[in-house]
Amino acid sequence: MAFLLFRLSFLIVYAAIFVPCDGLGSRVEKLCKKRMETMEKDGEHMTSCPILVAYPNVFMKEKAVAISGVDVMRDIQTMGDENDNVLALDVMIDDHEEWMGKIQTLENTFGTNRVEYDQLVELTVMPFNLETDIVKDATTLDGRRRLQQEFTPWGITMVQAAQVEPPKLDPGQHPLQVCVIDTGYGMGHTDLPDSVNHGVFGLNTNSDSISWDVDQNGHGTHVAGTIGAIGGNGIGITSVVPDPNTYQLMIGKAFGPSGTSSLSNILSSMVFCANNGANVISMSFRMGYSPTAERFFEIMY
Repeated sequence: MAFLLFRLSFLIVYAAIFVPCDGLGSRVEKLCKKRMETMEKDGEHMTSCPILVAYPNVFMKEKAVAISGVDVMRDIQTMGDENDNVLALDVMIDDHEEWMGKIQTLENTFGTNRVEYDQLVELTVMPFNLETDIVKDATTLDGRRRLQQEFTPWGITMVQAAQVEPPKLDPGQHPLQVCVIDTGYGMGHTDLPDSVNHGVFGLNTNSDSISWDVDQNGHGTHVAGTIGAIGGNGIGITSVVPDPNTYQLMIGKAFGPSGTSSLSNILSSMVFCANNGANVISMSFRMGYSPTAERFFEIMY
């Protein structure tokens, strides 16, 4: 498996739990209603339903906007066939009959498997505390766990990372592009690659305005550290790829501090990764079945 990591021209690594759903024709309505019920329990009122529409060309894109009667929230264009471009629209639901009429017209025009709810996506684990949760074998100092020397997590040994021979590179050459789609990146962490010395870069595709290099959850930094924490520096942990000069790390910040996101955020980050030459995309989340996501995974692979 380690050998394949360097041989595949484009590999997507993701951990997603897909939950099958019945009848696509009524799926948008069911999921929007479910979301409305959840928000009402939290004392919030949902006034619109976010949907995704896959379109084949500019003419059909304009038609989707005309049918929905709303402005485009996001236009996600893939590197694949034109049929896989996706519009993110927010359709008002004050008038239920009018709203369902728009959804049905979109489904009749584009196909039931090309119109879907822009569903919520959640991380598969709870938020991390970067000071206490990343390392197991540490001692207590001032109430916080600290390493006394560089530590090799058990997972690094389990995947036999040390048996992979790093490629021989020319100065400044980065043959492996690794993209992590998660909650952001803890830039400035002493055991992680940075922008100045290692060219780490990223993009925030989430709806908030927090920069990609800020991680208020911790999960994204944990994942990035497992992949590429700097080895041989006597601090923190070592990783699967401990030499930051043999690869380049990019970050797609699709999740907010709570560890939740939307499918459109995920797809936008995937396109960002692909457009910047990612060979490996790392994602860890759970979601319901999505024909749009399935097409995107096939394109990216």
